[in-house]
Amino acid sequence: MREYLEIEGKQYRYIPDYKNNRILRTSFNNLARKTFGIDFEQWYKDGYVK
Repeated sequence: MREYLEIEGKQYRYIPDYKNNRILRTSFNNLARKTFGIDFEQWYKDGYVK
Protein backbone atom coordinates (compact mmCIF):
# COMPACT_ATOMS: atom_id res chain seq x y z
CA MET A 1 0.00 0.00 0.00
CA ARG A 2 1.33 3.43 -0.91
CA GLU A 3 1.66 5.90 1.91
CA TYR A 4 1.50 8.92 -0.42
CA LEU A 5 -0.56 9.57 -3.50
CA GLU A 6 -0.66 12.35 -6.00
CA ILE A 7 -3.82 13.98 -7.33
CA GLU A 8 -3.61 16.76 -9.92
CA GLY A 9 0.01 17.48 -9.01
CA LYS A 10 -0.59 17.65 -5.25
CA GLN A 11 0.80 15.03 -2.90
CA TYR A 12 -1.39 13.62 -0.14
CA ARG A 13 -0.51 11.25 2.67
CA TYR A 14 -2.76 8.22 3.05
CA ILE A 15 -3.24 7.20 6.69
CA PRO A 16 -5.11 3.91 7.13
CA ASP A 17 -6.88 3.16 10.41
CA TYR A 18 -6.66 6.75 11.66
CA LYS A 19 -9.56 6.08 14.05
CA ASN A 20 -7.10 4.73 16.63
CA ASN A 21 -5.05 7.93 16.56
CA ARG A 22 -6.77 10.39 18.92
CA ILE A 23 -5.29 13.50 17.26
CA LEU A 24 -6.33 12.46 13.74
CA ARG A 25 -9.75 11.22 14.89
CA THR A 26 -10.40 14.54 16.66
CA SER A 27 -9.34 16.46 13.56
CA PHE A 28 -11.71 14.41 11.39
CA ASN A 29 -14.57 14.91 13.83
CA ASN A 30 -13.97 18.67 13.87
CA LEU A 31 -14.14 18.71 10.06
CA ALA A 32 -17.30 16.56 10.04
CA ARG A 33 -18.92 18.85 12.62
CA LYS A 34 -18.05 22.04 10.71
CA THR A 35 -18.98 20.61 7.31
CA PHE A 36 -21.99 18.40 7.99
CA GLY A 37 -22.98 19.08 11.60
CA ILE A 38 -22.27 15.47 12.62
CA ASP A 39 -19.83 13.95 15.11
CA PHE A 40 -18.61 10.35 15.19
CA GLU A 41 -16.81 10.43 18.55
CA GLN A 42 -19.64 8.88 20.56
CA TRP A 43 -20.01 6.20 17.91
CA TYR A 44 -16.30 5.46 18.34
CA LYS A 45 -16.61 5.34 22.14
CA ASP A 46 -19.63 3.03 21.86
CA GLY A 47 -17.67 0.64 19.59
CA TYR A 48 -19.61 1.22 16.38
CA VAL A 49 -16.65 2.51 14.37
CA LYS A 50 -14.66 -0.49 13.12
